[in-house]
Amino acid sequence: REVEHSPSLSEEEFWIDDLVGCSVYNNAENYIGKVIDIIQNTANDNILIKKDINSIEITGIKENEFFIPLIDDYIGYIDIAEKKIFLKKDPEYI
Repeated sequence: REVEHSPSLSEEEFWIDDLVGCSVYNNAENYIGKVIDIIQNTANDNILIKKDINSIEITGIKENEFFIPLIDDYIGYIDIAEKKIFLKKDPEYI
């Protein structure tokens, strides 16, 4: 996407690809990892997170990567300017 050819967004809007590279924090504001990809599905989009080795313990994931649905049930707040995503709740496998 070329920024100069893209429509203007309101303050609370963002481009889906702007989420890549965002730091992700759980509902207790503990750092979890970084968004490395966005998977767009019919039902909802999912963010693929690469867990930081020194972050919280997460069971049931392989290769330190896991998905979180990009829906209101899980996402509390997205701060694109600061490149941070805060979860409303932890997915059930965390």
